[in-house]
Amino acid sequence: MSSFGFTSAFAIAVSLLVSFTLTPMLCSRFIKAPAKGAGGHSSKESFLFRHLDVWYTRMLTWSMAHRKTVVLASVLVILSIVPLFAFVGKNFLPADDASQYNVLVRTRRAPRSRPLPIFRNASRRNCGSFRG
Repeated sequence: MSSFGFTSAFAIAVSLLVSFTLTPMLCSRFIKAPAKGAGGHSSKESFLFRHLDVWYTRMLTWSMAHRKTVVLASVLVILSIVPLFAFVGKNFLPADDASQYNVLVRTRRAPRSRPLPIFRNASRRNCGSFRG
């Protein structure tokens, strides 16, 4: 494993430790529940929150009633990683793009004495279609 791999693994492990220990403790210290019977509106009384709560409760109730279906769907999703891995690109670097075009211009046969001016005229006529 490279040093970048060790660094990433250590950073994720520290983040996991902080999220399981320090964050809940700090939340319990700094965020206080409002006193019961206190006036004012809570964000949980909004239309959006009630709508989300109703749908989440329905999905959770259905999931708990159909545990085998949920487990089977989860296993199928995990197993689908294997065949899908073959179709996904495995390189994180894009293909080299120099933003250049190679254009082959064929002109009519020019006299030996004037090939360059005829080529310049033909290329000027055609270059307008390539430029954005």
